[in-house]
Formats: sequence, C-alpha cells, structure tokens
Amino acid sequence: MRHFKSNKKRLGKMSIGLLGLSRAVGTTHLAFALANYLRNGLGLKVALISFNNENDYEGLKDYANTYTSNKLFDLRDKSYKELRRFQGINFNGIHYYACNNNAYLGEIVNSYDCAILDISVNDKNYREALKFYFSCEKRFLLGSLSPYKLREVTERIRRIKLRDEEEDLTMLTRDYNKKRKAKLAKEFGVNVQIIPEIFDMEIIDGKNLIWLDGLIYS
Repeated sequence: MRHFKSNKKRLGKMSIGLLGLSRAVGTTHLAFALANYLRNGLGLKVALISFNNENDYEGLKDYANTYTSNKLFDLRDKSYKELRRFQGINFNGIHYYACNNNAYLGEIVNSYDCAILDISVNDKNYREALKFYFSCEKRFLLGSLSPYKLREVTERIRRIKLRDEEEDLTMLTRDYNKKRKAKLAKEFGVNVQIIPEIFDMEIIDGKNLIWLDGLIYS
C-alpha cells in the first residue's frame, strides 16, 4: 500500500488519451484495465470517457444496469437543460461517459482526479478525434503490427505527424514483429510497446500492475 499512496500523491489531476488507430486493437479493453487500476488500486476518482461510433456506451449501460452496484448518475443538477450530456454510468466505482463534443469535455475532466479518453478514430471523425487526443496530458496510440492492419495504422500515424511533427509517439500493441517495429521507429520515431495479456480487465495484479504503473509514470 505504500506504493499506491506515493503514486496517488504524484498523480494529481491527469488526462490520458488512448487513440485506437484501427478497430479491434484493444483500446477499450486497456482503457478499462487502466481505469480499474487507478480507481480500485490507487483509490482515485476516475472517469472513463468514450469517443467512438461503435455504441460501446449503450452496451455497457445495459450490462451495468443488471447489477445493483452499477447505476446511471448525473454529474450536474437535474434542472440543467443539457442534463443528458452529463449522464454517466457508475461501473465498479468508475464513472463512464459517452462524449462526442469538446464543448463539455473540460467540465467532465476537471471533476475527476484522472480522466481516461477511449478514442476510436475513423475517416469520418478524424479531426474531432485528434482534438480529443491532443487535449490530453498523456497520450498513447493503440495499433497493430499485423500485416492486415499495418497500412491503415501507418497512414494514420503519418497524418498525426503532419499535424505535429514534434509529437513523441508511443504506440501500444498486442502483437509483435521486430522488422515492422523497427520500420515505424525509423520512419516516424514511434516507440512501440507490447501490451501484456490482460484477460480480466477488472482484476489487475502481478506484471500487469507493474506495467500499468510504468505506463502512467513513464
């Protein structure tokens, strides 16, 4: 517990952006694992904000409502005319929101010790997704070194570098290929890290705990 207490003091308020460069690269799974570590490991007040078009929010709401400990809640007073924008889900102590508008993102983020943005990017929402990503203090890309997804991932990295060539890019991936990793590093200066196997995003222990801790404080 000494380890957790010291980290809580160091963390303070923080926003962490996880930007999925392709579908099914583990962005949401990692976001929940990280949120669980911060909330139930470090005892911080945590928001997980979903920015994607894959209806994850509605799916989680249906799942959460089957448990008495998880329920809808409101960040703002019920008289507020845009209440629905601030309605979230209390899932195992983590407050989860669906958010597709930068206008009220800051208010949600400022209400928590740490906010994690789960950002799924596609060609239709690319500009807005990058606004969310670059608004975060800590930023990580989620991608794949698989030959089936590498072209899409590479093109989106290229567009990020065009926007900010000085950006230090870290890409987290569940698969590994030495040659493709070296190519991304050489062409874009991307630091590729392998995500450990996190089978249950509600249970964090052992190497997973050490890896998540290092990810936050790297």
